[in-house]
Amino acid sequence: MNTINPEFVERYQLLYQKDPSSRVFAPLAEAYRKMGLMEEALRVAEAGVAKHPNFPSGRVAYAKILIEKKKFPEAISELKIAVELSPENILAHLLMGECYLQVKKMKDALKSFKMLLFLNPNDERALKTVKRLESLTADEYTADVFEMKRIGQAMGEGSHEQGEGANLKVDTLDLNGGPQNSLIPESISMAPSRQKRRHERYLSLS
Repeated sequence: MNTINPEFVERYQLLYQKDPSSRVFAPLAEAYRKMGLMEEALRVAEAGVAKHPNFPSGRVAYAKILIEKKKFPEAISELKIAVELSPENILAHLLMGECYLQVKKMKDALKSFKMLLFLNPNDERALKTVKRLESLTADEYTADVFEMKRIGQAMGEGSHEQGEGANLKVDTLDLNGGPQNSLIPESISMAPSRQKRRHERYLSLS
């Protein structure tokens, strides 16, 4: 469980109490999840998504809670909407690929991880998983292929935190509706020089 700055949690709580229709529900639900307050996180996320159905970061926050509760099909449904709303949402593609592995839908998992590689060619988890999924038959999958890392570990949480309150940074949650690059570790952010590689990889996505 991650260490959470209580001052930031209190700030989100006050903002949410003042305006329950605010998009602040997303970082508040994420903070509750990281604190282990799963029922509170679920309540806030469900209410927020109902009020902001077209807010992709809210869908991702909700999906992360469902994943913690091992409700993978429900999480996939939320993540599908998130990537439809925000096709370049790296975290949504990663989490969806992990969920498909959990429910053993290998073709769908492969598609998700290939899309992740299209967006971020250097993602080690995606590279490793795509290689295995492409080379192994259904009878040859080993247990570690289906291993579901904690959400924070999958995104390299902690490696990019700096400054006061950094422990409360919410992975790709942006109150304006899309992925927020400043919250994505350098290792998964796209540099302009990778554009050519992205287009080359596009041919392998079908």
